Amino acid sequence: TRPPSQRTSLAARIIAVVLAERGVLPPHPRFWVGGTKQFVFQKLIRWIVMLTSLKKRFADIHSLTFTSRSQTGSQMNWNMNGHGTVTVRVHDEWIDFDETIILENGRVCHDKKRWRFSGSQLIFERYRNEQYEPIFEFSYQNGQFVPNQAYWCAPDEYRAELLCMPDVIVFTMTIHSERKNECLRYEYMAQ
Repeated sequence: TRPPSQRTSLAARIIAVVLAERGVLPPHPRFWVGGTKQFVFQKLIRWIVMLTSLKKRFADIHSLTFTSRSQTGSQMNWNMNGHGTVTVRVHDEWIDFDETIILENGRVCHDKKRWRFSGSQLIFERYRNEQYEPIFEFSYQNGQFVPNQAYWCAPDEYRAELLCMPDVIVFTMTIHSERKNECLRYEYMAQ
């Protein structure tokens, strides 16, 4: 039989392989150390705790505030504030937000967003044309979400930022083109 430390290491490797195959844990070198590829068990535990905590933050959302601002050079005049409610539907691999936003001019807007969890990635999808379309992909690095790329919807370039705090998730999009220079900010509040 193996000593307890080697049994733990082997068990951690098996768990890591299974979680990586299911997309819960990324098969990424930062989770492995040294030439023997000995798995760092503490990092696995921290990763699972972080992912569980993050999903709970998203699942606890119930309301939002919305702000849009046209920046210098914009021809759009998208200057609006609003507030609303969020109905959350939790699934194993994603969380859906069904939003109702009441703008300050009284207009009511509805939107559907999906937050898909895939390894160390968080993928933002928006419901349009009768399906969810992936828009942004964020990587979890050094305790924060970093956008992987911009999104193009000709002629507009979309960029995003995501900040997750204990009771608030802030999702900010900027839109740039010849006519547009816009900033849209969603602040999602927990119950």
